[in-house]
Amino acid sequence: NNLNMLSTAARACLRATAPLPARHASAAPQQAVILAAGVGSRLADVFGDAPKCFAPVAGKPILQHSLSSFRKNDVENIVIVRGHKGEVFSDRADELGAGVTLVDNSQYQTSDMLQSFIESMDHWGDSFYAAYSDIVFPDRVLSKLADAEGDVCVVVDRDFRRVRGAVPSEFEGVVTNGDGVVTRMGKGFGQDATGEFVGLAKFSPRAKSVLRDTLSKLTQEYANEPDKLFCGRPWRQAVLCDLLQYVSDEGLLQVNEVSVFGSWREVDSGADLATANDTMGFLNNQAASQAHIKAMGAAMLSEANDLKRPTEVMAAELGVDHDLIRAFIDGEVEAGTAHDLIRQVSENYPVGLGSLLVETDDTEAGVVYFSGADSEATSRVLSRADRHGERTPYYEYRDSAMSRLGPFRPEWIKELRLVNDNDPNNPDVAYNNGHFMLQTTFFIGPVNFYYELNGERHCFEANTGDSNFISPFVPHSFTTRSETEDAIIIAVTFGGTVRNALDSFGRVGAEKISALSGNSRDNSGYESLLNRRMTAECLTTDEMQVKLEARGINAGRAAELANGAQPSTEELQQLADTLYVKPADLSVVPLEAHQEVVTTVRDESTFRPYGSSYSLAALSRTPHQPDMKTFDLRVNAMDTPGESMEVGLHQFLYNYSDAPVTMTWGEEGQTRSRVLAPGDSGYISPLVRHSYHSTDGNEGALFVVRIPGAFTQEVLGEFATYQPSGRHRVGAENVRWYN
Repeated sequence: NNLNMLSTAARACLRATAPLPARHASAAPQQAVILAAGVGSRLADVFGDAPKCFAPVAGKPILQHSLSSFRKNDVENIVIVRGHKGEVFSDRADELGAGVTLVDNSQYQTSDMLQSFIESMDHWGDSFYAAYSDIVFPDRVLSKLADAEGDVCVVVDRDFRRVRGAVPSEFEGVVTNGDGVVTRMGKGFGQDATGEFVGLAKFSPRAKSVLRDTLSKLTQEYANEPDKLFCGRPWRQAVLCDLLQYVSDEGLLQVNEVSVFGSWREVDSGADLATANDTMGFLNNQAASQAHIKAMGAAMLSEANDLKRPTEVMAAELGVDHDLIRAFIDGEVEAGTAHDLIRQVSENYPVGLGSLLVETDDTEAGVVYFSGADSEATSRVLSRADRHGERTPYYEYRDSAMSRLGPFRPEWIKELRLVNDNDPNNPDVAYNNGHFMLQTTFFIGPVNFYYELNGERHCFEANTGDSNFISPFVPHSFTTRSETEDAIIIAVTFGGTVRNALDSFGRVGAEKISALSGNSRDNSGYESLLNRRMTAECLTTDEMQVKLEARGINAGRAAELANGAQPSTEELQQLADTLYVKPADLSVVPLEAHQEVVTTVRDESTFRPYGSSYSLAALSRTPHQPDMKTFDLRVNAMDTPGESMEVGLHQFLYNYSDAPVTMTWGEEGQTRSRVLAPGDSGYISPLVRHSYHSTDGNEGALFVVRIPGAFTQEVLGEFATYQPSGRHRVGAENVRWYN
């Protein structure tokens, strides 16, 4: 132990104050000391000569992130110890805000972190935090430190090897005894460390008193011998870890670990700065980031339950720290760590990545706003062959509001090919090959809509307010009829339930699945459905006939029903009872020819009032997409938001009027607003309360599309059977399957 360089008398004097019990609860500090005197020479090549705490991470100086976090945790008094370029702190005093005291470390060029800590001593309150100035961390790390018990609590990264990769020479390692008590900390033993000191600590009133007495005696002891060794290094180069190691070894204070798993970064070089900006962008949206990680943690816990693996068993099988698994479930790891764990789970168990990955929420409280200018910036012109075989401009495409949470792929499309007739066989009309997505279209201006069914081509002359629905893989096209008037469509394509099964289609093959599904255009759709139900029950046609006869159906009719004849209502119930399904599970709605492509003319639509704020007309519909609802929604001119709407469907909306429409959304007390100017569009997540109003004295008009996404009738029907007491766990698992 290098502490033998300290005099025996000084050591005895320091031990005279007996320590209190190791851990005790205390009020969270209202003061923070930030040590910001360092030169930061390794950062100078990318940031210049300014104090490195002003280097930008996630759009703000490092120091601003720390100040914000402290203030969110009720810290009112902040002491900043400055040294290199100290005048910069004075020049930027307004940025630092109220309650900041600047203290100078005149020895910053020849000393290290401990000297800055000593310079702050005269300003210590009853209890306080201490933080390095070159670290960035989320608010929850400080909140966890605030809640920790003990006279001295230090934040320790237990996942430092994953975060750091190679351990740097300036690394400040930590070793604990397994019960959260630090037994060793400092530089020079990285390979043996169980964690890394983050540079963030909390000191109780008792710790303050002990540290003040200790430092007073140590500074006297080393006053004339600054190069004398202290904890293995010259006193002038001592760091905060050395002091904490000393008081721990002397039995003066117990140092307690507050463990984290990543979610912070030190910025000491240009490479560090780049890494911090790559990984810490979530600092500007911390609640959403933690909710996203927590959702993936809940998915992993749900899979662990399904695999009958308690989390400690899963941790052992994966070879990771069980506390890391717990931190993941609590949303307290960074995204990279979460994805690493997900990959490990998928590689070690029969669990698909899709069951564990959760999309990042790209909405603002459930809404995406996309301005007309944003849309115009995505403009691209696509060409198609004309009657002479020359490729000339055909469409101008622009994106509209989309979210990775929603199934829409909407486009603003301007028709560039001019025709002078409504001939569906006009050689200037270039049909596409049809596409996998379902589509509903809103027409603005003089647009010709063409489509081909069963080898026959059709043309629908559309005008503003008309609409259509197009089934998948129906070849179609659009042109303009006017040289002077814009012809535009708002084409909203979206995936149905088949899209959610694409992986299975790719593995099994569409041809085999076609035999399984039949064709809704004829009776094979019902015959295939009945056959699927019988096969699932391991029933042959003859066996099915016998069972139906046992229910009182005569032999001839039983044979017909077993072979796919359409049943009466009573017979349908008997079939369902035999197969242990609901009558609806044997129901097939035939697809009529006129339902594959549906066109609706505005002049034939009826507007009806919707509350006192709106009127609306239904646009193109199909019974084969019962939850797809499209509207022409008129918004009355008024000064305040209209009646609120809340629907369990994804919504796309486009303002096609000349009047701006204000959209307001959110729960009472937490509402937000956006003005949808003409040409703007938006996306609204399911069950987000919202309303509209037009304030310029004119009526607004919105094209609105609603679709279910994953919340299909089948999904909601199954969920309705779940025990109410456990429903809150779906998608947010938070308990083990047994106690």
